[in-house]
Amino acid sequence: MGNSEGVDLVRRAEQRGVRLGASRAHVIRVIGEMRRPFNASELLEAVERETPGVGRATVFRTLQLLCDIGLLEQVRLDDGQPVYIADHSDAHHHHLICIGCDTIVEIADCQVGRLAQVIAKDQGFQLTGHTFDIYGLCSECRKG
Repeated sequence: MGNSEGVDLVRRAEQRGVRLGASRAHVIRVIGEMRRPFNASELLEAVERETPGVGRATVFRTLQLLCDIGLLEQVRLDDGQPVYIADHSDAHHHHLICIGCDTIVEIADCQVGRLAQVIAKDQGFQLTGHTFDIYGLCSECRKG
């Protein structure tokens, strides 16, 4: 993602009713410019590199806010570390996560939903949602 993606994410946040002060807008622009899934520490470093005065609390609150309104997606790597994805699909999806290089691939076809319905019904649960991530090695990591 480049600068235009950063500006686009700021615009999308405004369209969803996010109040933007200068610091929050800067954090959102930096998030939009991140080129791959990133963790909070990487975001903090990128924000501080460009604007040292932005506080850590602003960065963390902005991450949470963007997750809450669906502009960011949080995914956990194999080690449990959360990473964030800015250019994810709005449609329901799952992930393939490489434990070698941390590549994350979206899976749009949710065949798990039908199985989740059956399991929930069999156990007397009313299903309200599900998540499903598959961990393994991508083709590049298997070669190396």
